[in-house]
Amino acid sequence: MMKGKNTGADHTIRRMEHNGEGLEIGVWKGDTTMKFSKISKHVDAVDPWSVIPYKEGTEYDYGAYLNRYEQIVGSRDPDKFQQFYDNVYNNVCAKAKKAGNVTVHRMTSQEFFDANKKTFDWIYVDGDHSFEGCYYDLHQAWKIVRPGGFLIGDDYTNKDAVKKAVDTFLEDIGQTAQFYDNQFKLKKK
Repeated sequence: MMKGKNTGADHTIRRMEHNGEGLEIGVWKGDTTMKFSKISKHVDAVDPWSVIPYKEGTEYDYGAYLNRYEQIVGSRDPDKFQQFYDNVYNNVCAKAKKAGNVTVHRMTSQEFFDANKKTFDWIYVDGDHSFEGCYYDLHQAWKIVRPGGFLIGDDYTNKDAVKKAVDTFLEDIGQTAQFYDNQFKLKKK
């Protein structure tokens, strides 16, 4: 869940190849997904729309997560959070149907990567913002980006754990990235 909008994605879209096949990890309300769909042949959109990853993950302390988003959901009750997520998911599915070139996957990134058999021209990582989650997503995504394709992501300058994960990942693969706004982009050779 997030507050606000992903304003950096507009700058990313201008830097992306058009008519490619893409994967977005972390969809939330689908606003960025719909922007990607306008320049892409196809977009696979992955998000669990669930409280479970927050309850079991390390991105937030679960109580802090409930506190942070209580105002958006209107309750601290996890069942109300799940109802909220279900509504968001249904809205994203309606947008995807209207776009006609988006496949929605309601699952964690790990579930997606475990089941996926495709490769992509670009992958946008904006899911789990913990170090472990982001680092995992980057490594898994890198495996399925086509040569000449791009790995792109959000929150580099405004989430310390994401910055650390991206920097560590770049060291691991021995490459550098372009940075702009709070986004990062690297090309697979």
